[in-house]
Amino acid sequence: MSDHASPPAAATAGTVDPHVIARRLAHAGSDSVARRYLRGEAREAETGASRLAMARVDAALGDLRYDVDDRLQRIFRDHVGATVRTVSPLVLDACEAEGLDLDEAVEGVRYDDYRYAWSGGPASMRGLASPPARSATSGMPTRIELLSRFRRCGVVVRGRDDPLGALGFRIGAACLEISMLTSGARMVSSNGGLYLTLDGPVPETLRMAAPGRCIDDLVEHALLSGRGYRVLSVSEDHRGRTLIVAWAAPVPWSMPWAREASV
Repeated sequence: MSDHASPPAAATAGTVDPHVIARRLAHAGSDSVARRYLRGEAREAETGASRLAMARVDAALGDLRYDVDDRLQRIFRDHVGATVRTVSPLVLDACEAEGLDLDEAVEGVRYDDYRYAWSGGPASMRGLASPPARSATSGMPTRIELLSRFRRCGVVVRGRDDPLGALGFRIGAACLEISMLTSGARMVSSNGGLYLTLDGPVPETLRMAAPGRCIDDLVEHALLSGRGYRVLSVSEDHRGRTLIVAWAAPVPWSMPWAREASV
């Protein structure tokens, strides 16, 4: 049998060049055993090269995902730090009631924390009639899509399954807002507006007389009592729910990293 039937050292080392194997096949001539071996070696070399190439792609994609994630987080922090300049007073009162340090609570907020539909932000992306398009050239999110996501991000203090009800702080256009959800009511703030939705109706006489009065004349809640939030309107929807809109003026505040950068 030809010496070509013996495995060369390069093959066992996993570094066989398919071009070298092709030349050996030509030299093997009619030696069928040698040709079968060399063809098998060629297949193994091709498979090994393919696996190595795929492993390199997987590693590169992992690095790319990390780089994109890190860059988006920096874009998010820069944007939020520059635009959020006020906080709802209800956020401050909630922190005091919960024993929270607000700076610590928001320090870890991320650009991809936009999954909490209960928190009162805009509709989720899949719920939009015409979702913002991605760039046709790069496939990256557009500015509109990114800003829409940023304004749905926030911190969950208590989830929906908490017996006390859900509580969270949400990034708004220029204000850090509050979102609360209990078994009978939902309360969110937005740019100074306080929106309280009650599951049931209120007497018509009370509804008609409410505008201009303090909201705690209508509703008892620890975050509303004695704060002087004036009712702007009271309405009832087709489901019998009551929507109370009041004014809770935001107070100056900025994200902790923005304050650190300005020192």
